[in-house]
Amino acid sequence: MKKVVVVFRKKALNDFLGFLKKKDIKGATIYKVKGFGRQFGYKELQKSNSFKINLLDKMKAEMLLPDKNLVDFIDELQELLQTGRMGDGKIWIEPIEDVIRVRTGESGEGAIS
Repeated sequence: MKKVVVVFRKKALNDFLGFLKKKDIKGATIYKVKGFGRQFGYKELQKSNSFKINLLDKMKAEMLLPDKNLVDFIDELQELLQTGRMGDGKIWIEPIEDVIRVRTGESGEGAIS
């Protein structure tokens, strides 16, 4: 079981949600976030001739997924979010030891399906 974390462009949110529905993902936590990558956001020249770094609006999603078909899921997600321009985002995968559905006490992969 893995935790998949995705940071992506704000304008891709509807496409991302449609992708999750198509893939029958049972749950995700989605946040509005601000950040920067290699481009350091965008820079504005201030009166003192210094630059101000402005953080870019992004979306962040976290979801727990079973190991099966994870590679295909990630490949399709990358294809969906990729524009080829700087700022497309990041996907990272973290191992999960266990998960428990609080309501029922069910644990393991059954708790995420």
